[in-house]
Amino acid sequence: MKNKIVIIGSNEHQNPLIIKAKEMGYETHVFAWQMGDVGEKTADFYYPISITNKQAILEKCRFIEPQGIISMASDLAAITAAYLAKEMNCIGNTPDIVEVCTNKLLFRKRLQECKVNQPAFVEVGDIFPEEKVEAIHFPVVVKPSDRSGNRGVAKACNRKEMIRALMTAKEYSFERKAIIEEYISGDYYSCECYTENGNHVLVALTKRESIEYQNNFLDYTRTQSKTMLADEEIKEKIFSVLDAVNMQNGASSVEFVKNEQGIWIIEVMPSMYGDYVSTDLVPVVHDFDYVRKSIEIACGIHSGSYNFTKVNAGSASVKFVLSQDDYKEYHNSYLAGKILHSSKFDEAQFIPGVVTGIPYGYFIKKVEK
Repeated sequence: MKNKIVIIGSNEHQNPLIIKAKEMGYETHVFAWQMGDVGEKTADFYYPISITNKQAILEKCRFIEPQGIISMASDLAAITAAYLAKEMNCIGNTPDIVEVCTNKLLFRKRLQECKVNQPAFVEVGDIFPEEKVEAIHFPVVVKPSDRSGNRGVAKACNRKEMIRALMTAKEYSFERKAIIEEYISGDYYSCECYTENGNHVLVALTKRESIEYQNNFLDYTRTQSKTMLADEEIKEKIFSVLDAVNMQNGASSVEFVKNEQGIWIIEVMPSMYGDYVSTDLVPVVHDFDYVRKSIEIACGIHSGSYNFTKVNAGSASVKFVLSQDDYKEYHNSYLAGKILHSSKFDEAQFIPGVVTGIPYGYFIKKVEK
């Protein structure tokens, strides 16, 4: 009889989990609201149940009896996976750990308690704390307190923009709360990590670039290189964050800004990061199967350590196509034989000459440095 694994989520970012688990010999049981996503077809067993319906999924899990439960690239899916893992006595981070990681406000307060360097911030709920807000100088970043990624996140350069951003952030927030925080300029990174029994391992350092479009942040380019592996100062800071949230088992991605004043922690995702960073860049640059390792941890398999400095595989980046200039870069890279993977681009597809806020696809390519 095959070992079974439960995967929360079925879109293109979770699909590598399904494919890898099947390669490893697992029978895959996938839960997600039916949207016609690719994982609905690649799963051995697909259940059209919303990932927020924990009790309904739990009832199915008691019948399935999985060896492991896992998710990636989604805070909402991570919350459900943690709940199910606890109830089914599977390996994973506890719900309280995941709650701190996925709630931006709780995360800020935890770092404050642990004296970890971070942007100044103010909580805004039903009451607007005028004096505290005035203490943070423009520009500021406004975020929903409990949503992942860039959902409802905006930069504000004056009071009018801030009030408008607050209204939007609260609409996105499940708990109708927002955070106003100091805008930190500098180089933006994420550290891809995994933790086994409380022991942290740094997998990759990813340089991240976004475009500020109409005060919102659009994903643009993610780059990894062997030469970008974190130095001891960064590693120490990242591991202090994982200790602060009590990370115990599984993958994580810690975002931070580095400038002349130091390292500023932005947020942490309690799973592998999406945008093809964990599934495509890490294997290409570091010759490490990050997806497989995450599945092994969830299923209680100890595969030993890995030497992240042993292979010099060069550099690679994933870039989102936002305009004709990006498409031309893709086309030229394709002709030069540098494309590793990409969306399917139709030659007749309309891609505007200017950024409109819509991504029209992506491509992953080798880069010189």
